[in-house]
Amino acid sequence: MKKQVKLYLETIGMIKLKERFQQLAGLTPKPEEVIDDWKEHTKKGGDSYNLDHDGNPEYGKTMYKHFCRRDGCGPAAIDFKSFAKNKYGLELKSPFPQQGFFIADKVVSGKNDFNDEMKSEFLDGRGDFNNAKERQAWVENSKYSEAWKYIPHYWLVDEKGNIYDPVGQEQFVDRKYAKDLNKNRYVEKDIEVK
Repeated sequence: MKKQVKLYLETIGMIKLKERFQQLAGLTPKPEEVIDDWKEHTKKGGDSYNLDHDGNPEYGKTMYKHFCRRDGCGPAAIDFKSFAKNKYGLELKSPFPQQGFFIADKVVSGKNDFNDEMKSEFLDGRGDFNNAKERQAWVENSKYSEAWKYIPHYWLVDEKGNIYDPVGQEQFVDRKYAKDLNKNRYVEKDIEVK
């Protein structure tokens, strides 16, 4: 009888422990909640390594603007990773050994988006390299049109594969490169120019 009571109590204890774990698991915030919290913390000048340090709001706003530039996604991902671990205990990682690509709805056509070959082709066609609309129209109607929708990008994932993209909204949706941040837009490889 004592063994049955002991087994019963152990079973009840395990059930209670399992229920408590499930409750805690349910409290894990959604990726967008963690991202929003990081943005607010960063804009206030907060330190992702020392969450108690408020910092300088002017510096925070400058850093946030830097992160939101297209080439700022790598530093943003690093800072966000530290913040998520220190504040939420989340273990996030890059999904690939190197950067991945975000598939946009429209091409990128900034001056830095042109490689030497593209620039030569554009200028040979008498294009005005200082005219942003002309560059965009040229890329859209060139052999580069599909490949230049694949934008190099850094983001993080958790153990369940949930995507944490701290600056995707600002870099792609707000700038009208894409209508959303659908998970199918995040890929490891770009496509070849045909």
